[in-house]
Amino acid sequence: MYYWIAIIIIIILFFPLSIKLSVIYKDGKLHVYIFNKQLNYKKKITKHKANPKTAKNSEFKFINFLPSKMRKILYKISNRKHKLSARIKFDLNYGFEDAAATAISYGLFHGANSILYNQFSFLLNIKEYHYNIIRHYNDPMFNFSLNCIISFNLAKIIYMIFVIYVF
Repeated sequence: MYYWIAIIIIIILFFPLSIKLSVIYKDGKLHVYIFNKQLNYKKKITKHKANPKTAKNSEFKFINFLPSKMRKILYKISNRKHKLSARIKFDLNYGFEDAAATAISYGLFHGANSILYNQFSFLLNIKEYHYNIIRHYNDPMFNFSLNCIISFNLAKIIYMIFVIYVF
């Protein structure tokens, strides 16, 4: 009897679970889906005046915008080899009225590919990564979609909690 309970607990701990996340920006509207269910959210806009003293001393890094406790947790998790695994597909459709501006921005968007991969691999172990850019000359538009499947199991979650609180 106890063997069956132990086997069931081991299966639950090591059986992988997946979360499907989709972010789509189309026609000026942002849609976020989890398991193909749209999340409804209300965006609050607050206006801040720029302070020139703080603007000179700040560096532009994504991690600097987070609170200090969150930064410490992210750095602890990012340095471990047992991260959550992910499959990521990013599609970008864009165009400008000027064909030269579209061609120049194509190089900039391809340069952003390595930045996106670096930001994703900071917290996730990336199994597949697809980055597609489709340019439309003389047609002003900007649409993108991000599809991500994050796989995890309870053993990895327990390990991450252990790393956060012990190390």
